[in-house]
Amino acid sequence: KYGLERGERTPRRLPKDMADPKLMFSITEKAIGFMEEQVEKSNPFYLQISHYAMHAGYECLDKTREKYVNHPLVQEWYKKNNKHPDTVNRGDDPAIWLGMGEDLDGRIGAVLDKLRERGIEDNTYVIVVGDNGYRHEEVEIIPDYKQPLHATKWWLWDGGIRVPMIVKGPGIKPGSAFTGNVINYDFLPTFVDWAGGDSKKLQNIDGVSLADYMAGKEPDDAFLNRYLYFHYPHYRNSVPHSVIISGSSKVIHFYERPDIPMLFDLSGDIGEVTNIAKQNPETHQKLYDEMMRYLELVEARFPKVNPDYDPEIYRSDRKTRERIQWGPFEGQRALDDDEI
Repeated sequence: KYGLERGERTPRRLPKDMADPKLMFSITEKAIGFMEEQVEKSNPFYLQISHYAMHAGYECLDKTREKYVNHPLVQEWYKKNNKHPDTVNRGDDPAIWLGMGEDLDGRIGAVLDKLRERGIEDNTYVIVVGDNGYRHEEVEIIPDYKQPLHATKWWLWDGGIRVPMIVKGPGIKPGSAFTGNVINYDFLPTFVDWAGGDSKKLQNIDGVSLADYMAGKEPDDAFLNRYLYFHYPHYRNSVPHSVIISGSSKVIHFYERPDIPMLFDLSGDIGEVTNIAKQNPETHQKLYDEMMRYLELVEARFPKVNPDYDPEIYRSDRKTRERIQWGPFEGQRALDDDEI
């Protein structure tokens, strides 16, 4: 049928001798080494450990993968997708993804163990936090698994921007929770206060200190209703859009469709299923005006109309389905298959 042999496609496999998947182990060793050096010198220290796991390019120790290869759910996934554990591509293998999570958990645990070993656990703040939301296809190995948030990374729906955050340290009550909206740039003034400084003296910064709130202070209305701004003015895996959040109210503005105002009440609609902008035009307008005021104040870049726009080319783009699926809507949207 073919004039030349087509050859064989060799699947990308996980090396059996991989000792430092995603650099998890070397990053942790360097972090612990730095920490030990500061403790020996009786120096206070700031240590930020930014792991590459769980990012794509899935890797884990071979022995960790072996723990999950024979898990009933993983075996069922192999069977359903006509894959074999000895030949499945590493980027598709749920056993590697699960193993990577365990290896990462172990490296975080190694840092916590060292804090305890050096006797500084009770005088050290530890924060574990993500930098963006993400939706992993690997969760398909769990029957009937449903996700509460809409969309994923690169989108400003809560599925793209809401992340877990866990904090422990002096004065923080174990098992307590904080329901106010916080954002990663709140860390700077928080760290200033934790280090003995005065965050109120900081000028021209984003964010507010969380130190008092983590110590048990109840947030007032000014904090609970403060404005948080998000701006994604270009294309990649999504479309140009911006967001403002105040309390439980959230406005999303899609620059391709300014004719569809969007407002959500996150207190009862965390999945952003029901657009209530038409029922609450004043709230929408107030938040929209504030968002645009801020974006113009900080000289944010805005998308411009393309004079050479071709609808056919736009519709033929491979990302068009997602742009339609996760784009603006009026009224109620249909749930994705994996949403609850």
